Amino acid sequence: MTLHEIASKARKYIERKYGNPPHGGCLEASKHLARLLRKRGVQAKIVRGEFFERERANSWPHWWVRTGELLVDVTADQFDGEDEGIVVGPSKDLRRWVEDGGCFILR
Repeated sequence: MTLHEIASKARKYIERKYGNPPHGGCLEASKHLARLLRKRGVQAKIVRGEFFERERANSWPHWWVRTGELLVDVTADQFDGEDEGIVVGPSKDLRRWVEDGGCFILR
């Protein structure tokens, strides 16, 4: 199963609870995604940070998953201006997601 397929599974889970787009479900979705990844032997950190509008005028607290250098967000479309429900890509290239140093690893 690919990373995007696992992320899609987590997205379907959170949509059942929070709707589409899943407003307010980012922490629960990130926890669920991290568990799915860990079951497959993939290290995953749940990261706290800010999601910025394209013009960086506004930001919102947000949670997502980081695995290695990749950022995985399965609730990105809860924000105005973000069309993709699932975002997977190198952290360094996704500048609208800014970590604030808070993260944890599920055990």
